Amino acid sequence: MSLRIVVVEDNQLVLEELVVRLDLEGYCASGVDCGESLDELLRSENVDVLIVDLNLPHEDGLSIIERVRRVSPRIRIIILTARSTPTDKEQGYLAGADLYLGKPVRIRELLAAITSLHRRLQEVEEVSQRGWFLFANEWLLQTPSGIALKLTPGETVILQRLALSPMQTASMSDLLDHLAVTDDVDGRNRLMVKVSRLRKKLEAVVEEETIRSIRQEGYRLCLPVQLRYRL
Repeated sequence: MSLRIVVVEDNQLVLEELVVRLDLEGYCASGVDCGESLDELLRSENVDVLIVDLNLPHEDGLSIIERVRRVSPRIRIIILTARSTPTDKEQGYLAGADLYLGKPVRIRELLAAITSLHRRLQEVEEVSQRGWFLFANEWLLQTPSGIALKLTPGETVILQRLALSPMQTASMSDLLDHLAVTDDVDGRNRLMVKVSRLRKKLEAVVEEETIRSIRQEGYRLCLPVQLRYRL
């Protein structure tokens, strides 16, 4: 199966050139220009390698890498950026990047880096599958013990958004927006009911805090949920 690569780059010309070249090399490549677009893609597809610029609109690359590394630890991440100070590189690796490459990069060097990461990906593919895995396309949450919890579409959206949010924390307004529910008293009450029911499902199989309410703000996910996608 072809390696699935996603380029996160806001320079449209650079983005298109990288995607075209990767496609020509036989990879299944696509591109997005911001973290929000990447989140949408990760909800519906498995990704093997990310190539991420650091200077991005709205949310910088370091924040994106930290979130992706938490919810999808199997993904290999290459930083490709013009920022090249020792501090920048240190922060990139601490955020979770596998490789840090400076712009401009020779295409052969980038392809060699992808080949190396592909080998690492294959080596860890069979590593323990124990953990909290959310299969959003099936509305299913698998527990570390292998129990499959069937979720409602709304519960799935809530878990997805919390898992992908910085510090696994999302405001009520943000959750309501992703649920396509109006942000008013009735909408917030509906959200609280959904979260309460979701908590009960989770706490029926685990004796620990699962979703924490943050007074007048929103909710924090207390479980290390990873996003997966099955055909």
